[in-house]
Amino acid sequence: MDHVSFSHPYRLARKCKEVIELFGGKNPAPDDNDIAKLKTMTMIINETLRLYPPVLGMTKIASREIRLGDLLLPADIELVILCLVTHNDPEIWGENAYLFKPDRFAEGITKAAKNTMAYLPFGLDPRTCVGSNFAMIEVKLALSMILQRYTFTLSQTYVHSPVRLTAPPQHGVQIILHAL
Repeated sequence: MDHVSFSHPYRLARKCKEVIELFGGKNPAPDDNDIAKLKTMTMIINETLRLYPPVLGMTKIASREIRLGDLLLPADIELVILCLVTHNDPEIWGENAYLFKPDRFAEGITKAAKNTMAYLPFGLDPRTCVGSNFAMIEVKLALSMILQRYTFTLSQTYVHSPVRLTAPPQHGVQIILHAL
C-alpha cells in the first residue's frame, strides 16, 4: 500500500515540476494567485487530509427530530461523526479507499467521492473551521518555498505509524533534504 504522500518519487517529481514551472526560483514567496495554480499539490494535500484528517471526528446535537435514512432520531440526541470512517468508506470512495490516490481529487473535492458530504477534514458547512483556508494556503506556501530549493526523500529509518489520537506520526517523519 502507498501510504506516504511525499515518498513516492513520481508524485514528488510532478510536485517539484509544478512548483518550478509556476514559480521558478522566486525569492519572495509566491503570492495568492500563484498558490491557486498548484493543482497537483492541492490534490496531494486533499488526499493526505482524507487519509490522515487533522481531527478524528466531531459531535453534533440534533436540534429537532430528524430522519437519517431508515432511522428516526429524537431531538437533543448527540451524534458523533467519525472522519476516519467517512474518509475510508469504499462505498463512498471506491474499492481503493485505503490507498493514497491524489488523482481522485483531479476534478475537485465535489467530484472525488460519491457523497460530497463525506470529506470533512475541517468540519462541515456553517461549522467548518474558520482557519481551513488559511491552513491550506500556509501548507502550499511552505511546500512551494521548500520545493523551489530542495527535493526530499524519506530516511531509511522512517517507520510508517500514524497516531490516530493526535496529528503527528508516532515516530515523527525523518526526511532528507537534497539541494536543487
